[in-house]
Amino acid sequence: MSDARQPEKGRALFLPLMLGSIIVIFSLLFLTLITGGFFLYLLLVVGAIFPFGLMHYLLWGRSFESQTEGDREEAQVLDRAREEIQHRTWTPRN
Repeated sequence: MSDARQPEKGRALFLPLMLGSIIVIFSLLFLTLITGGFFLYLLLVVGAIFPFGLMHYLLWGRSFESQTEGDREEAQVLDRAREEIQHRTWTPRN
């Protein structure tokens, strides 16, 4: 049993991706022409810095995240307790 609407799903995904990529390509071309090619050098610098940032996150950031997991859980418990105290309705005893 095949879904009769399957080609529509493909088109619904394809059209925004195609239009978005066309807009990005023409924007990059426009910025390159306006800046006389300087924008390409800027993209190359960003492209060269990105792997270093990714390596930094993978080596240091993930280990730091796992080291502070207990502290984050403790802070969440405290926040939930504070919320519960704020929303609790106090009634006088008779």
